[in-house]
Amino acid sequence: MDKVKVGLCNEALALICASRIQQLDEHTTEARACREAFGRVLGELLRAANWIFARRFKALALKEKSDAGFVYAKLADCALMIKVVSGETYMPVEYKLYGTEIYCYADKAWLEYISADFDLNSMDAYFKSALIHALAASICRELTADAQLGAAMYQLYMQYLAEARQKNVMEDRPKRADINPYVDCR
Repeated sequence: MDKVKVGLCNEALALICASRIQQLDEHTTEARACREAFGRVLGELLRAANWIFARRFKALALKEKSDAGFVYAKLADCALMIKVVSGETYMPVEYKLYGTEIYCYADKAWLEYISADFDLNSMDAYFKSALIHALAASICRELTADAQLGAAMYQLYMQYLAEARQKNVMEDRPKRADINPYVDCR
């Protein structure tokens, strides 16, 4: 895992013409900048879309039953909640999130979510490019003091993010093979 992180950081460092690192716990300015920025940038990027490679579906742990319904604990690795479904009907249910507690009327609830705890090797190539450019934009000013380079990295990050979102959506929703206006209106 750390080798993958170091590789991603080195790609970001190369984009801004900074020195490469061997480990994240080195006592260098580059390693410290990468160490401080990596988790934050990855967390922000995970919350930017419904990424297929990081999507999970798990049962929620019941904390208590209250007058407002059932109270469940939000999963620790949840970066972004997509939907809560009933464990009996598998239909989406309305819910409210208060801190780390999920309130809903489902007796048994499951959560579809984006996990922050995934194998970095499973990242989509477009997501990886967006992550590298976001990391480069984040650490650029501290390491190079070049605002124009930082702005250019941010622009590239936004382009890669848009492309990654588009590819993610294309993979998520298969095209119907039976598109026919006469069949659809029946």
